[in-house]
Amino acid sequence: MLCYGERSTYIDKVVADALTLKPVEITLFCNSCSPGYMAVVETLAVQHQNIRIVKSEENIGSAGGFGALIDDFAVRGKGKHLLLLDDDSGVRRILPNDDILGPVQVVLRKDRKVMRDALQGISHSLLYPPAGSVLAFDAIYYARKLATKLLPSVRKQTAVTLLKEAPYSGLVISKKLVNSIEGPRADFFIYADDTEYTRRLSQLAGGIKIITYLELFEYDQSWNAGAGSNNFIYKLRTRGSNFSTYYSVRNRVYLDKIDAENSGFGASMRFRFNILLLSVVTRLLLKGRALVVFREAVSDALNGRLGKRS
Repeated sequence: MLCYGERSTYIDKVVADALTLKPVEITLFCNSCSPGYMAVVETLAVQHQNIRIVKSEENIGSAGGFGALIDDFAVRGKGKHLLLLDDDSGVRRILPNDDILGPVQVVLRKDRKVMRDALQGISHSLLYPPAGSVLAFDAIYYARKLATKLLPSVRKQTAVTLLKEAPYSGLVISKKLVNSIEGPRADFFIYADDTEYTRRLSQLAGGIKIITYLELFEYDQSWNAGAGSNNFIYKLRTRGSNFSTYYSVRNRVYLDKIDAENSGFGASMRFRFNILLLSVVTRLLLKGRALVVFREAVSDALNGRLGKRS
């Protein structure tokens, strides 16, 4: 479980939820936590013998924090599977456990449209933008989605769709798979590092299954929850700080660039066109410092300049 800065508001509830999933051992990784938060965490460790604390004085981001939890499980974990959680994410059992855990799964989040659609059997071509899109922006993709709204019969497959990526929180990974793949990329620092890591997990395991006998819910929803379809720029305008704008845009554009390059000439040309088109849209929608930060993020992504920004 990853604990951040001063976010101690929900940790008691999150730990209580996790303790219902018996048998369980809990590792709390404190990522540059305040003295007040550390006091709360240390009290929990005294109250429950199956809670262990690991900490970093420096803020190493979600990539470093979850990476440290994954590494710790590989070395010290006694269980066969690792469940990753944020310090504001609760997990509840909603059905009896009638499933055998595989290499990688993710706990159902009813607030995430991509999960609801996958459970209905909607295909990858509609769940995910194509190679060559930028920040999920692609004119052909939107035209296809509009067509399927008018002709809903073409939207579904015969089986539940496996996800090709997932958030950290709610991710369940087998120890065997953890030991078969490198952890999250530290140079992403924060935002989209979960996308990059879980895409590699999904490719190795053949997809990410949704666990439906558990449900994950956020006590405090992330600013960009669900962003990635047609509302990302809107959320940058209304909720994103310069910090979140920079890292989320930089890392996602970098992933889009690599995906396009790996998908051939057509996808690369599509990516370049969408970059140009998006630059026009953002010039109209973003103003002042937000626009400057957005452009810096895109420039760094296109030139492969990752890492923690000074």
